[in-house]
Amino acid sequence: MPQSFDKRIARYSTRSLLALATAAGASPSSRHRWQSVAHLVSQVLASASAQPNKTVSVEELSTLLDAARRDDPRIAALEDFMPNDPRLVALVRHDDALLRLFPGQVERPVADVERTAMVSAAVDEVLVQQRGFGVADYAAVALIYLDHVVRGVGPSWDPNASPALTDKPAVSSAEIAASATLVTSPLPRIATSGRRQSALAFATAEVTSLRYTPDHPQSTFGRHFAISLPEGVWPESRQQLSGGRFRWWLPAAFIPEALGYGVSELARETADDPGCARRFASIAASRVRRALWRFGDVLGPPDIDGEPTASPRNVVQWVVPFGGARALLVQLVARLSQDQAMFKGLPAAVRVCQDANANPDVPIVVPMPGGGELSLYAGTEVVPLVLIAGAGHLVAPQVPGVAGMSLEDLVWASRTADSKIDLFLFCRQLADLQRVPMIGWEAIDYWEWWRANDKAFFAGGKAPDLMSIAAHGGNAEWLRAGEQAQWETALWSTGLPPVAAFDVSERTGAGPPALYAWGGPAEVQHQ
Repeated sequence: MPQSFDKRIARYSTRSLLALATAAGASPSSRHRWQSVAHLVSQVLASASAQPNKTVSVEELSTLLDAARRDDPRIAALEDFMPNDPRLVALVRHDDALLRLFPGQVERPVADVERTAMVSAAVDEVLVQQRGFGVADYAAVALIYLDHVVRGVGPSWDPNASPALTDKPAVSSAEIAASATLVTSPLPRIATSGRRQSALAFATAEVTSLRYTPDHPQSTFGRHFAISLPEGVWPESRQQLSGGRFRWWLPAAFIPEALGYGVSELARETADDPGCARRFASIAASRVRRALWRFGDVLGPPDIDGEPTASPRNVVQWVVPFGGARALLVQLVARLSQDQAMFKGLPAAVRVCQDANANPDVPIVVPMPGGGELSLYAGTEVVPLVLIAGAGHLVAPQVPGVAGMSLEDLVWASRTADSKIDLFLFCRQLADLQRVPMIGWEAIDYWEWWRANDKAFFAGGKAPDLMSIAAHGGNAEWLRAGEQAQWETALWSTGLPPVAAFDVSERTGAGPPALYAWGGPAEVQHQ
C-alpha cells in the first residue's frame, strides 16, 4: 500500500516543503496540478511544528502531488482545466507604476481587477471608517505582491514548457531557489501606510485558523494571502511579525481567488448601507451605458448630479434602439451582496417583451427608473437583456426567453464586437424560445462561440437535440491583455489613462493602435 500522505510529508523539513510548494504554486509547468499543491500546503501547515532535517528534492514533487490526489479524491475532478499561463505579460496600472498580473486559478483575472476598482469606489468611504482600510488597500496588497512574485520568480520559469493535463508536474532547482528568496527578502512596497498594514493583517491568518476548502466555489483558502508561522520554521525570513512569528505568503496560484473572495466579504459588510448601495448601482449603470454606446444610442432617464439614475426596483434601465423597428431592453440588477433580496416576479424587461409579442398592435410601454415610462411603436421587435453586477465573479443564468449577461460579459462584448448590430443579434438568438437547447457556463463562453461560428449558435440543417458550449472562453480576455501590454506601457510612459479607461481599442493596420473614448476616458480607480 502507498504510504499515507501525512507520513510521507513528515519525512521532510517544513521549510523545504514550503519552498517546493511556493515554486510549484507559481510555475507554468505545474499549473495543471495547483489544486494538489493546495492540499500539500494545507497538510504541511497542519504539521508545521515538526522539524526533520531532510530536504525534499524537486524530483519528489510529482510523487507528493499524486499522493495528495489519493489523500483527497475530490482533487482529481478539480484539476480538469489548464489555468492561464502566467508567462504571458499582462499589466495593470497602479498609482504611478505598472504591475504584472498573475492569473492564478480564476477564470477572468483582468475583469476581476476592473470590478474591484468599481467596488472600491462604492464602499471604501464607509469601509475605511469601519475597519481602518478599504478594498483598494486590500487589493493593492495582493497586486503588488503578485507583481513581486512574477518579477522575482518569472526569470526561472522554463520558457518552452507546454504541459498537458496528463503530464507530470515539474519545477526546477532554479525555481526553488528563487521562491526561497521571496521568503528571505524584505517585502516590496506593500505596507506603506497604516491602512495597508491593516489590510495586510486582515489578509494574514494564524496557521491554526486557516480554512482550507478544496471544492469551495470561490477560494481554496478564503480571504487570506499569507500565514503567520513560528519563526523557527524559517529563521532567515525578513518578514518578521511580533511574538516570534513570521509571515509566509501562500503560493501565488491561490492569491487571485482569495482577493476576489475577500473583496466580496468586505463589500458584504457595507451592503446594507444605503449610500454604498446607491453608489455601486450608479457606478455599474454608468459602466453599462458606456458599454452600450458602442452599439448606438442609449435611451434612459436623465442623470442626477452627473450620475445615471439607477433604481433597485423592477424596471428597465436602458433602451437601445437598432433602427426604427428593433430595440434591446436592458435591465440591470446591481447588488453588493448576493444575499440581498431581489425584486419579485418576472424581470420587467422580460414582462414587457412577452406583452409586446402577445399584443403586436399595441404601443409598448417600458417602465424606467424614477417612475417614468418610455413608449415604443407597436410592432417594435424587443429583446430582453438582464445584466447582473456584483462585488464578486458572477455567472448570469441562461433561461429561455431572456438573454443573461454579467456586467463583465457586456464590457467584453463591447470591446470585441465588430458591428453595431452584434449585441442585438446575439441577445435575440440567446433569448429565442425556439433556439437549440444549450448548456454552458458564462455568457462570455456563449459570445466567443457565437463570434467564432459566423455569429450563429447553430447554422446547420437539422438542429441537434442539445448543444454544450465549451467552458473557459474567458481565456480570450487574458490573451487580449497580453496583446495590449505594449499599449499599456506606452500609455503609462506618456502620462495617458490606462487601456481600461477607453471604450474601444483596436489595431486596424500596421500603425499604432487606435483607442476611443465616448466623451473622454472614463475615470479609473487605481488600487
